[in-house]
Amino acid sequence: MRSYVRTYGFPGVVTRASNNYGPYQFPEKFLPLLISNLIDDKALPIYGDGKQERDWLHVEDHCRGILAVLERGRIGEVYNIGGADIVENIAMAKALLRAMGKPETLLTYVKDRPGHDRRYALDCKKIENRAGLEAVDSPGAGFAPDHRLVQDEHQLGCRRTRRRLPDLLR
Repeated sequence: MRSYVRTYGFPGVVTRASNNYGPYQFPEKFLPLLISNLIDDKALPIYGDGKQERDWLHVEDHCRGILAVLERGRIGEVYNIGGADIVENIAMAKALLRAMGKPETLLTYVKDRPGHDRRYALDCKKIENRAGLEAVDSPGAGFAPDHRLVQDEHQLGCRRTRRRLPDLLR
């Protein structure tokens, strides 16, 4: 894309996001797999020691980030969109077990994948500074649908209320 911007003047931008969660997520992904297995009282597969860290971003916040970059980003630039909710996989699994009243005996450690990254997290200062997205915590937001973009005339774009993983899942 960046070569098309330079060569042909194509008005493109690139976004990269951290791990998304939300409705209609593919059932093989980490959170839907754990939740589905817990509902069915099946084992929760945990790769290696489960200490892999992931930055969780609600899919609607990802979409808001993409829209902000499309509206206010600079042509040819790359923007990281993250959720600022970094949690170890094992901590997430144990929190889900507690939330659903299930025993930790459902945790099953499996051989780690070759090349499995220990940490997925992004530096999102650029999107906060250039596209004007500023994370604003909303008490009790969790998965509630009360999030919005509010115009701020003093910045390039907006402030956003970010969905955060509910406290019980941290």
